[in-house]
Order: sequence, then C-alpha cells, then structure tokens
Amino acid sequence: MKHRLLRLATCFLLSSAVGLFADGFKFKDGRLADEPVIEIQLTQSQMTILRKHFEPGMKLKLTKKQQAEILAKAKIKVGPTILELWKPANIEGDCSCFLWNIGLLFKDGWIELPIHRLVSDKEAEDSRPDPEG
Repeated sequence: MKHRLLRLATCFLLSSAVGLFADGFKFKDGRLADEPVIEIQLTQSQMTILRKHFEPGMKLKLTKKQQAEILAKAKIKVGPTILELWKPANIEGDCSCFLWNIGLLFKDGWIELPIHRLVSDKEAEDSRPDPEG
C-alpha cells in the first residue's frame, strides 16, 4: 500500500509539473498571443532573400533604419543588429528558453518581435547554452 501511494504521488507531481517546463510561445491565428510585440516591415532585398532561401532559425541583418525603429518602439537602449527568423509553425509549443532577438514571419514582408526577447547581439550570444558543456 505504501509503494502504491508513493507511485501515485509521484505520478501526480510529474503530471502537474509538466506545464512548468514548457515556456513556448503561444499563437493565435499565426500571431503571438498574450505578449507585447512590435512589427517591422522588411525591405525588398530582405524579402527576396527570404523567398529564395528561408530556413527556420536563419539570421537576417537589420538595416540601420530597422534598428532605430526597434529601439524606439521597444523603448530599449541597446537592441539587436541581427534577427533569427522563424515561422510560428516552426516553434509553436517548443521551448523558447534560449531564443533571443527573434523575428516571427506573420505576413509577406512583415515580422513581429516579442519585446521581452530583444537584447543586444552580445547578450543573445552569451545566453546560448555551451554546446560542449
């Protein structure tokens, strides 16, 4: 009886803790839900690159104008110069622990950036897990 209660308690704890480990993004209609974002428009050159060579997680260099727009809209002092691009379907439900400076493609020529995920390029690089560790 004692072992049965212990197993039952363990199962209960594990099943109730699963939600604590999932910090993935939540989407509604292909857009981030319940999270402050800013939207920026891509240049023709950036759109051409994406149409021809998009891969989930690819890096995209921002223009000076886009960088300034992000700083102003997000009200941050230091922001990214490079974004990591994703489509919502690529990351829905996945852990987002180490995703920083991400741009989510939500319609042709536009990306949305979760404000709380915007940091300097150095901060983004320093927060990535050590692949050898």
